[in-house]
Amino acid sequence: MRRRETLSAIGAAVCVGLAGCIDGDQNGDGQNSADHNKDYQNGNDDESGPEFVTGIVYEGTLSNFRDWIVDVVKGQTVIVKASEIEEGERLHFQVGDGTAFVHSYHFYEKDDGETNEYEIETDGQHELQLNPERHEVPVDKDVEISVSMELTKS
Repeated sequence: MRRRETLSAIGAAVCVGLAGCIDGDQNGDGQNSADHNKDYQNGNDDESGPEFVTGIVYEGTLSNFRDWIVDVVKGQTVIVKASEIEEGERLHFQVGDGTAFVHSYHFYEKDDGETNEYEIETDGQHELQLNPERHEVPVDKDVEISVSMELTKS
């Protein structure tokens, strides 16, 4: 009986200790997920319908994978613009609706300065992903692509 109580206490202490180590950094970039949402605005002005976000999701130089979970409604548009894409680099942009990725697009050097848009087809939480990567040698060279991603009202 004593052994069971001791093992239970040790197990509980380990769980509490591990829970304290988890800081909400789901993206692996050193920022909490709440930090990713700081530029969002509630797009529902009249409080009658579902809440959704609008505004700039990301704007700056991107060198690592980033993703966001956002509340959206049907008819909203995600607009991504990529520039300063060097030879051998690409930016992979994806939108997921919670069951699958419903939109995927690659920006290459020839697409430098262009935009890609996706109109949301269903209400609810969606995942937005941006992944700058090298697809040609030298693959160990750092990638830095200027990106702007915005969510518009429906």
